[in-house]
Amino acid sequence: MKFLVVTANFAPRGASPAVRTVHFVKYLCQLGHEVQVLTYADDMLTLFSAEDLALNEKVPESVCITRIPGGPLRRYFFKGGKGARGGAIAAKNRYKRNPLISFLVPDPHVDSVRGFVRAGKSLVARYEPEVILTHGYPFSMHWVGAMLKRRFPAVRWVADYGDPWVSTPVSELPRPAWRRWLDRRLESRWLRHADLVTVTTEPTKSLYEREFPFLRGKVDVIAMGYDPDDLREVAPLRRPPELEKKLLLVHTGRIYPQARDPEPFVRAMESLAAESPSLFDEIKVVLVGEGDDHVKALVQGSIAASAFVFVPWVPVAESIAWMKTADWLLLFGNKGGVQVPGKAYQYVGIGRPIFMTALTKDDPTADVVRLAGESRIVENTSECLCVEIRRLLVERDFTGSSKAVDEGSDKKSAFAWPSLMERLAGAVRPLVASSATLGEG
Repeated sequence: MKFLVVTANFAPRGASPAVRTVHFVKYLCQLGHEVQVLTYADDMLTLFSAEDLALNEKVPESVCITRIPGGPLRRYFFKGGKGARGGAIAAKNRYKRNPLISFLVPDPHVDSVRGFVRAGKSLVARYEPEVILTHGYPFSMHWVGAMLKRRFPAVRWVADYGDPWVSTPVSELPRPAWRRWLDRRLESRWLRHADLVTVTTEPTKSLYEREFPFLRGKVDVIAMGYDPDDLREVAPLRRPPELEKKLLLVHTGRIYPQARDPEPFVRAMESLAAESPSLFDEIKVVLVGEGDDHVKALVQGSIAASAFVFVPWVPVAESIAWMKTADWLLLFGNKGGVQVPGKAYQYVGIGRPIFMTALTKDDPTADVVRLAGESRIVENTSECLCVEIRRLLVERDFTGSSKAVDEGSDKKSAFAWPSLMERLAGAVRPLVASSATLGEG
C-alpha cells in the first residue's frame, strides 16, 4: 500500500508525537509499504522542542519528505524560540500565556492548514497514495485530512490521535468553556469523513464511540510503543560516583502537573528523610528530560531535594540508556483513567521493574505496567508511597537481577512498533481493497 503521512510532528523534533510518527514511517516501510511524509520545515519543528538528530536516522532513505513553512501567526507566537534550549522554553511559556491562543481554533497550527492542504493536494495528485494518515495533536492536521478526503474521496483517510481532543484536551492547549461546544462540533464534522480513527488506549476508543456514535466499528487501538532496535543498540550508562551503590529510581520525559501529580511522592521522600537523614546515602531519584517549572519548584523547596537529580533534556537513545541503568523506573499515573503515558511502553520494552503511582483504580496504565515483571503499583498518597519506598530500600538489590519478562514475551512484543504497524496495516488493508473494488465497479 502507498501511504501519505501528514503530521506537524516529525524528525528531527525531539518529542513524543514525533517519535510516534517516525516509527509509523520506519516500520510501515519495513513491512513493504511505500510512504511519503508531509510536515513542517525543520525550523518550525524545533521552534520550542529540542532537535533529536537520531530520529532522522530512523527514517528510511526511500521516504520522500515534503517540508513546508508554518503560517505567520505560528511564527509570531513562537518568535525567539529557535536556537538555544532556554530560549525555546521561554518562547513556549510566552505562547501559553498569550490570551489570543484561545481564539485559534482548533489550535495554534490553524494558520498552517492552507499550506498543508495545498501541498497535500499536489502530493496526492502526483503520488496517488491509497491511504492518507493524519496525526493529531495538533488537531488542525485532521482538518487537513478531512479536506483532502473531500477532494479525493477514493483515498482512505486514517485519523490518528496521540491524545483525544474534545473530552480530554492536551494539557498545553488552553481551552475556555465557550470553546467546548465549538470544538466538539468541528471534530464531529471532520471525523464523519474518516475511514478509520486510531487511538492509543481502549478507554479512549470507548470514549470516541460513545461521544460520536457514527464512529462505532471505525475506531481501532494503535498504542504507543517501543523500538526493538533501540533496546539492542543502546547500552546502560556507567553510573557516576555519586550514584554508585545507591537505589536508583529513574523517570524520563516530562511530568505534566495538569495530568499527573508528583507531590505525594515528594512528600513521601520528605517523611523518609525526616525519619532517617542518611536516606540520601541510600537512594537517588533521577528526573531525566525537560523539567516543568512547577515540579522543579516542588522538589527544590523540599527537605528531600538532595535525593533528587535533574538531568536536562537528552535524545531518545540517552534516555533509553538511563532507563537501562535504573534499579526501578518511576512512573506517575495519569488523571482521568483514559490515557497511558507513552513512556510506559518504553519502560515495558526495557524490562526493568516499574514503580508506578496510581491516581485512580481504573488507570489503564496499570495493565501495561503489569507486563514489566516485578513492578509495584502504589496508591498516590504520601503514606502509601512512604511505606513502599521504605520497602524498596530494605529489599534493594544492586545486582541487576530484578525479575522482568523475557524480551520475546508475546504480551510485551505486542507493544513493539513492528507489531503495532502490522496491526495498523491489517486494519487499513480491507478499506483499501473495498475502495479498489468500488473503483472497478
